[in-house]
Amino acid sequence: MTDINEGTGRAAEVRAPGSVTSPGPAEYVYIGRTEVVATIVGLVTGALYSWLDLPIPAPNVFGGILAIIFTFIGYVIIQKSRGVLAFGPPPK
Repeated sequence: MTDINEGTGRAAEVRAPGSVTSPGPAEYVYIGRTEVVATIVGLVTGALYSWLDLPIPAPNVFGGILAIIFTFIGYVIIQKSRGVLAFGPPPK
């Protein structure tokens, strides 16, 4: 049985608790237009907050920022080891 995830448009497999199945097709990680736009928006937002002397909407300590980055890196490592994540553009 599949269900559409709210807001993503992706189908998600619904499984009984404790059931084990083989991983589905891999997700691909690559730098695309969305990542470039997000980087530019982040830089502009950070500069604007700093120029207006406002507190940034993110952890204002280096340790908090590292926690966010390494949480994502940990997620990527586990997903890659499970074989559900691949790097580069998807095959055509």
